[in-house]
Amino acid sequence: TKLRGTDRAPLGAAPGEPPPDAREALAYDVWDRASFRDRFLGGPPSAQALAYRTLEELGDFAEAPYHLAMESSGVVLTREGMVRTPSGPRPIGIRKTIHFDARGRIAAAYRLAAGDEETFAQWFAVELNQFLPGLVDGLGEIRVDRQRLDPGMPGAASGSACILREGAAGSREVRIAWSRPAEVAMSPIRTVAQTERGLEMTCQGHGLVVAWPEIVRLSREQK
Repeated sequence: TKLRGTDRAPLGAAPGEPPPDAREALAYDVWDRASFRDRFLGGPPSAQALAYRTLEELGDFAEAPYHLAMESSGVVLTREGMVRTPSGPRPIGIRKTIHFDARGRIAAAYRLAAGDEETFAQWFAVELNQFLPGLVDGLGEIRVDRQRLDPGMPGAASGSACILREGAAGSREVRIAWSRPAEVAMSPIRTVAQTERGLEMTCQGHGLVVAWPEIVRLSREQK
């Protein structure tokens, strides 16, 4: 169970008594947390829907197994699936190549292909979940291009890159860039637990959903 509320103050209550908003703050998270999780959405991702884990999933890729092929510096993951469109279900294939280099960098390239060779429009998104100890404690920043997002609140922005940094400049950071501008939704990942002091909230990391409007043809590669 994940906490979806946007109030950064810790929850507190007398023993055995829930705080007034605890019931509203809780949401069941049906998805396992992972990165490079592939999604098909009905439009730009909503930060509030990401926080509440209510993003409308139109494809069958997010939890499905992929075929794995090993390469010298990475892996190739492929899968044929379906996506719901206004004109009905459509077959689509994903080829995802992930490479790792000696400096610890990861590069991912995507190729989408319409299974029936007919062009259609769809929002394609990639979910990324990150953890930086200082950032979950509220020390640091998240930026999409020049736009700053509050790490303690759901937020959205448009851009071509994202930086998650803990503490001051020069501290640990994660840099993510993609080949063309995208719509980005971000939300802290919180859990709630019953303790001797009542219900307490803990930030476990930050989730990002990066999305693009795609015209799906025979193939389209995205990095």
